[in-house]
Amino acid sequence: MIFIEHFEHAKNYHQKVLNCWFIHKLYKKSDLKKVEYECDLLNCECCKEINEHGAYKERKYYEYLNEPIREFLKENLENIFTNDFSKLKEFYQSNILLISRNENELKKFIIESTYTDFFQKKCGRKFLNLLNINTCLSCNINYTLEVTKSHSRAQLDHFLPKTHFPILGVNFYNLIPVCARCNHLKGSGKSKKWWFTNYNKIYHPYFKEEEIFKFNFSFSKTKNEFEIEFIKSSIKDFKTIEVNRLHDIYSAHRDFELRDLYNLRIKYNENYLDQVLSFFEKNGLTRSECYEMIFGISVDEKKYSKRPFSKFKSDIIEELLKIK
Repeated sequence: MIFIEHFEHAKNYHQKVLNCWFIHKLYKKSDLKKVEYECDLLNCECCKEINEHGAYKERKYYEYLNEPIREFLKENLENIFTNDFSKLKEFYQSNILLISRNENELKKFIIESTYTDFFQKKCGRKFLNLLNINTCLSCNINYTLEVTKSHSRAQLDHFLPKTHFPILGVNFYNLIPVCARCNHLKGSGKSKKWWFTNYNKIYHPYFKEEEIFKFNFSFSKTKNEFEIEFIKSSIKDFKTIEVNRLHDIYSAHRDFELRDLYNLRIKYNENYLDQVLSFFEKNGLTRSECYEMIFGISVDEKKYSKRPFSKFKSDIIEELLKIK
């Protein structure tokens, strides 16, 4: 579980490009002048996208919405785009009848037309680049680096499943960069009622918290087997580990990453790890630089997202150093 601390540029881009999209889709061309809207986003993927003939593409008015839901969307763009979940819960409950009755329309417009056909395809790559995250925020095991210019560097998971909450399909705080495996494993998972009750009992990557679970392990000498464990102290620890399937995911790596670290501490020399770290520190490297050079990770929490296994290895090494 990794936190993002600097996402202002991505959030600003997200809000502007989607605001432009919704304006063009919700208002007829004859009404655009009345709202006095003018896009100020450079190379906007909505209003400034060039077609094969070198001309601007014209975004067509979305005519399949009934008037009550169209007016509702017009009046609540900020809620839909950028409000965090504490504000969204009240917003959702206040409008639950209208949202529920129009769920199919919202799925077609927000999920299919806006998210899948527009934002994911046209804006996903730029959005993820602005977030500047190298690894999956859920597992921190897989890189999410860009492979080709035609594909995004990660998948966008919906913190609250878009299947259950289509109205939040493009909300900024509901779009989480993850790897394909984590996105697939999580899926829609629990029911809508479960998510509505438990969403605030799971760590959210955009809201940094100082104290969260730590990785730990146990080792059976007779079986020569490792077991992944967690040092947990809150309901958020338990729920986050459960929903993100972290025990299952990390257990698959216990005989690789964990065994390698354990061998460094136990097999080579009782003080090997201490000596290596001490040597590099005496030669002018900071402890963070030592860890990056030796283990390919960072002990700086702000940089956990840059390299795979950073939090896991940092926590495990801390436990290994306690062994005498």
